[in-house]
Amino acid sequence: MALIDGDAGLGHIIANMAMNLAVEKSLASGIVILSVFNSSHFGAAGYFALKAAQRGVIGLVMTSTRSPLVVPTFGCEPILGTNPIAFAAPAGRNKPFLLDMSTSTVASNKIKIYGINGWELPEGWVTDGDGCPVTDPKTLQEQKTGG
Repeated sequence: MALIDGDAGLGHIIANMAMNLAVEKSLASGIVILSVFNSSHFGAAGYFALKAAQRGVIGLVMTSTRSPLVVPTFGCEPILGTNPIAFAAPAGRNKPFLLDMSTSTVASNKIKIYGINGWELPEGWVTDGDGCPVTDPKTLQEQKTGG
């Protein structure tokens, strides 16, 4: 077992260190449970689970979120965190198995990329306060800035 205090540091660095430690401990003992606290966003959970599988062990990565960003099906306001979970396992001579998912339809950074490029959002990615689909990324920016 291990518990790591992230010291409010950059999540990517801490998650990389944590997964390396988890793999080393699991190779030595067969199984490990490792938790990180006091950290920040670390990117795609699947990246870190896959690191474990590529070294010959099963990787399970989970995290919680501090703020609700996800609107549930048929809902109008966000009440869920994205709460990502990723699982990866070695598959012998084949590529490792990887499952990487969360409660959201799409990552928020993907929505930002669509906005930067002026692309229309696919229906179902974002809803307004009435639960209606939003396809214009400019509408989201206006809602955030009050414009």
